[in-house]
Amino acid sequence: MKLIPMLCFCCAVLVCGGEYGKELPLKRIPGVDEGAMATALYRNTLWVAGSRGTLFAFDVSEPRTPKLVSKLRVMKNCRQMAVRNGIAAVVGRQNGMVLVDIRNPGSPRLLSRYQSIELATGIDLTEKYAYIGNRIYGVETVDISDPRRPRFLGNMLTEEAQSVRTAGNRVFVGDWAAGRITILDVSHVRAPRQIAAHPLTGYGDGVAVRGDLCLASTGHHAKTGPKENR
Repeated sequence: MKLIPMLCFCCAVLVCGGEYGKELPLKRIPGVDEGAMATALYRNTLWVAGSRGTLFAFDVSEPRTPKLVSKLRVMKNCRQMAVRNGIAAVVGRQNGMVLVDIRNPGSPRLLSRYQSIELATGIDLTEKYAYIGNRIYGVETVDISDPRRPRFLGNMLTEEAQSVRTAGNRVFVGDWAAGRITILDVSHVRAPRQIAAHPLTGYGDGVAVRGDLCLASTGHHAKTGPKENR
């Protein structure tokens, strides 16, 4: 899921409406020569996973003037990223997953590489576990309690796990071709089980959970209605 379809990362997203103040102009950031595939904010640093496998760190303590403070090549290409407790997990399809120590933005450290079951497209983290979306091979659970030695724990097949988000003992999966959100109970991490599924009007992709709400993006096209309108 490409977040920003342009060659250079831009420092602000255009917003409209009086309650948000004036529109901020888009600006190119010097030193970035890759597309921005995924972003995550940790403290005052914005981390950007690039399309050619570089992890960029920007100081955004002054949001109008972000400053590039470091960059680290982590794999051949990146897809999605999740950050928790000073650890960034980046997935890149055939490249699997890498774990990076980002507590020092000026000097990030690659801690480990983990080869996923299939093409790693989705990722989310809890305190101890990484959940990797592996398309038709479902959701893979990895023990990252020691981020230098990630360890396979289990796997749960779903239709086509494109993106994943955790909330408590639940994992919400954007299942692409099936066009649905699949909900897993991961109370027993070695044996996840499906407890529910909800159909979408389009293809299952990005997922976010906020309180009682699950928000889902639905890909490029609708799955229902007249063909010419999809």
